[in-house]
Amino acid sequence: MRVVAIAAALLLLACQAKPAAAPDQQAADAAVTTSVTALIVSWAKAGSDGDWDALVNLYADNDDFVWVERGQIRYANHAAVVSGLEGAKAAGSRVETHVSDIVVTPLASDTASFRAHVVFKLDYENGAPPVDVDAIVTGVAVDYDTGWKLLQGHLEQQQPAAPAPVVDAQSPAQSPAQTP
Repeated sequence: MRVVAIAAALLLLACQAKPAAAPDQQAADAAVTTSVTALIVSWAKAGSDGDWDALVNLYADNDDFVWVERGQIRYANHAAVVSGLEGAKAAGSRVETHVSDIVVTPLASDTASFRAHVVFKLDYENGAPPVDVDAIVTGVAVDYDTGWKLLQGHLEQQQPAAPAPVVDAQSPAQSPAQTP
């Protein structure tokens, strides 16, 4: 009977959920989450405000930097970000950005992955029609001496939902078995 009781106790211990992180680790994770969330919100605000100088400073000036959009490398380095945003600034572009559903996963005290839903409306002063983009952005943020920066990112446009099939109200839909 004693062996059964010990085996049951060991089984209960083995089935326990992963122990909660220590309070110090929880506080560190919360600080990382708060900082990276603020970075993503600042990124959205800088674009919405047309503050291209502030926006360019949110991207890491690091050899490991890369930004991918729709499966293609958009910016291979920080200089490409500067060039691209200078072009947007010269064109008088604005990117009204709404961000939601931010999820941050701390990886270390100075590194985190993130995911957010973003909706952009690109407006151009040159008369080009505005462009609307509904996308998911994911990436890695790193805390440098100068603050949190976007080291890597991937923006993928969401596909619109497939339209519901149209059923002719005059004739009932036929199942494959009813089709001649």
